[in-house]
Amino acid sequence: MYLKTLCGKFRGLLISAVLLFSFATCSEIQDKDRVGELECPTCPVYNPAIIAAVEYIEQHKSEFGLRDQLDEMLFYDLQEGQPGMIQIYFQQHYRPQQNDRRAFVVGGQLYVHVNPNLTVTSVSVNIIPGITIDTKYQIESRDALATAMNDFIADGGVDLSIHWGVKLSVLREQNSDYLCWAIEIRSKTQVAAREYFIDAVTGDIIT
Repeated sequence: MYLKTLCGKFRGLLISAVLLFSFATCSEIQDKDRVGELECPTCPVYNPAIIAAVEYIEQHKSEFGLRDQLDEMLFYDLQEGQPGMIQIYFQQHYRPQQNDRRAFVVGGQLYVHVNPNLTVTSVSVNIIPGITIDTKYQIESRDALATAMNDFIADGGVDLSIHWGVKLSVLREQNSDYLCWAIEIRSKTQVAAREYFIDAVTGDIIT
């Protein structure tokens, strides 16, 4: 079990924690990011509850349908519930080879509940199993964004603002997996948002 941290400067120190289900040594989080093993006591990943959650997932990864080297769970949030109880959220990512680009897996999440004694009391699992597609895209993110924005405008959307940006993702739709750009667009004057999945190989709108 390895935890990896990404530390960079963007309005302060940006820190991400990665659980890599592999027996290999730690590698990069992104192609050009510097990564080290857990070594920063001020990082969120140093929280004992997160460590307890990661260790539990590592021990039970096969039961959850997670595969070595292919499936990764990235820590993305921690919330405190009842006194002393902590809910830790992980997001599924996928990449076929160690040096390939990592893709966000739409709908792939895992929630771990840890009590004050650092014991895992329950786990909620929603893993997308058996992904095998390539993560090499043919359509650039800016082109996918333009496709989504044009469709949004053509359908009556105005005052565009982009929410959460553009993410390279794997979408499972009707038992088929698609490499796509996930884009959420909302109007500044409307509460409702529209989520687009643009095929990263063909450029077509999937949903």
